[in-house]
Amino acid sequence: MIKVEINARLHEEARVASAKFCLRPGGGLAALRDQVAEQLRISVLWAEEQNAMIGHIKAYLQWGTEDALMLSTTGGAVEVKGSVLPADEPESAEVGITAIVFGVELEALEDRLEGMAASVAGQNGQWCVYAHECSHHHHEHDHEHDHEHDHEHDHEHDHDHDHDHDHHHNHDHDHSGDCSCHEHHEHGHHDHDK
Repeated sequence: MIKVEINARLHEEARVASAKFCLRPGGGLAALRDQVAEQLRISVLWAEEQNAMIGHIKAYLQWGTEDALMLSTTGGAVEVKGSVLPADEPESAEVGITAIVFGVELEALEDRLEGMAASVAGQNGQWCVYAHECSHHHHEHDHEHDHEHDHEHDHEHDHDHDHDHDHHHNHDHDHSGDCSCHEHHEHGHHDHDK
């Protein structure tokens, strides 16, 4: 099981999301590099389908204190820079991905990052759980809860409403609530291309 740390936020007109995780490169670093590069290419096509504009999507693979590869795209070809791959394959590698995209919903960008992580993990025989960093509020989501609150209050007793409202929060996609801790959105994916 791989724990993927997801962070998403609004920055002026841009949507910014990042993912970070460690895994065992089942086919070696070269294969892992190619898998991550392919996910960047898929994300470019995804952005086109969303009528969105990519600021940039960057990724890194790190397997030592100073050894790393950097991959990036601004909507065209994926560029790869960095260290020469080692002769001896490491037992684990860290993968980080950051995307800055305009003209797309933040939740959709988070889902794309989750899909990238799940696909890479699946190709290496592993699956993911997600920990969402609470660094933003989804106003549309909060509004939805407010609407549910008013509707249920009109039709149910206060006690029943409190129970139902708590139930909605406990089973949501972990984007609501106070931003004072990490929210754990734990569901497994073996392969999740989008």
